[in-house]
Amino acid sequence: MAISLADTYVQTLLDLEKSGATKDAAERFVAIVKRRGHARLLPQILAKYERAKTGETARGLQIRVASERVQLPPLPLGEGWGEGPGTKLTPIIDPSLVSGFSVQGRDFRIDSSGRRALLELYKKMTTV
Repeated sequence: MAISLADTYVQTLLDLEKSGATKDAAERFVAIVKRRGHARLLPQILAKYERAKTGETARGLQIRVASERVQLPPLPLGEGWGEGPGTKLTPIIDPSLVSGFSVQGRDFRIDSSGRRALLELYKKMTTV
């Protein structure tokens, strides 16, 4: 999977943010994109940037873990899941998870969290 021009702009935005850039820098970034004739890419850049900020990959994949100590098993995702800026499979620490992890895509969810296990136990206890 080749990195698109929009991906390059997203990576630039992420780098700007890491460097502590101000709102003025973001406005200048938009002006540069428009000046280069790439204004039509702005909606795509914004969508990819927001996905990168939330930890979601280009294919809608999110990995949430209870803590940094959680060891994820190998995930059979196939090729192309971790390519491009902001699509690195970086787990997000989710305090609502008691333990374990949760992997969610646009059309699937793998929930191996302690929260799910406790909810299932509760359902079993209350239905008896």
